[in-house]
Amino acid sequence: MNKNVIKGVAMLVIFSGIICSCHDEHSHEDEHEHAHSADGHGHGHEIIFEAAKAREAGVEVASVVRGPFRRTLKVGGRLSSATGEEVTVVATVPGVVTFPARGLSEGMSVRKGESVVHITSGNVLDGASVARAKEEWETACRELKRLEKLATEQLVTQSELEDARLRCSTARMAYDGVAAYVSGGNVGVPAPIGGFVKQSLVTEGDYVTVGQPLAVLTQVHKLQLKAEVGETDLEFLPEVDNALFRTSADTCVYDVGSMDGRLLSVGQAVASESFYVPVTFEFNNVGRLYPGSYAEVWLQGAVMDSVLTLPLSSLTESQGVYYVYVREDEDCYEKREVKLGPSDGRRFVVSDGLKEGEQVVVRGAIQVKLAASAGLIPEGHNHNH
Repeated sequence: MNKNVIKGVAMLVIFSGIICSCHDEHSHEDEHEHAHSADGHGHGHEIIFEAAKAREAGVEVASVVRGPFRRTLKVGGRLSSATGEEVTVVATVPGVVTFPARGLSEGMSVRKGESVVHITSGNVLDGASVARAKEEWETACRELKRLEKLATEQLVTQSELEDARLRCSTARMAYDGVAAYVSGGNVGVPAPIGGFVKQSLVTEGDYVTVGQPLAVLTQVHKLQLKAEVGETDLEFLPEVDNALFRTSADTCVYDVGSMDGRLLSVGQAVASESFYVPVTFEFNNVGRLYPGSYAEVWLQGAVMDSVLTLPLSSLTESQGVYYVYVREDEDCYEKREVKLGPSDGRRFVVSDGLKEGEQVVVRGAIQVKLAASAGLIPEGHNHNH
């Protein structure tokens, strides 16, 4: 046989062996990769974050467990002062308004009985109210004494005598109410409650008449929360007995029930101007909450038993899709998409994507997300199998 033919056959055999060997090698790698992915350690969603660095970053994990969760309805609402917690200060005499040394500004604190404004009445046409009140009191007292003498001689009836005593007493109270706050020719108008100035209704130099509003005072001991429920959600109202809320200026979610609160009323008609039914709660103001603030409100209804829930701090979001980070071992996390159920502003129901018992990052999720973006892989950590 020609030597060149023999050499060609030999080279063909050797080349075929190499190809088969490479094919077998790739087949084993494919099987290994498939087995590796089947174990849940695919590199597509795997995040390496060394345990020590995770602790330094404040990462905390918790087990997903089943438990009760109350049905919620998210609506809008607003805070206001409770009944009796807001009063209007009115002028007790006619005259010209002057402010105390520290002025009268909104938000200023006032004590009960403290003069909110001063009114000078001596130089106006219908002024001199203090002197007139004193004169009326003294006149009523003289009349009473006269009738008391006549009564001893049975020249007046007992009814006339009692009327005189009432006029004297009323005149005395009117005089005391004005005279107690007279200083340097000015009449001070006292605050009927302690609290804060919500609104000043006059400016210095204004002329006021008796009964004219001067300022609105408010206390912040008790507040009301008025939630507005739309017509499409009215079937939820019979369940409602509590509410959680968060103001637009605060990140804290408040629980009405934990602030000694209660449900005051549920509207029985849809307001024609807003098409909403009001649901009103009252509670103690234990935080820095202000009347007039708008709020997100989660009305609470019936209890759902045995559902998976997580705190909202465990969530991250990307293009409208929500994720959590599941810890697979001390240094390894998996980014997992989840479907959200109802939320109460603090926790949410996991409707799909997690199983009971899995370890999920509940604090520091953003740190794990940053670690994934930065590709933090500690030295010596090797996930080759």
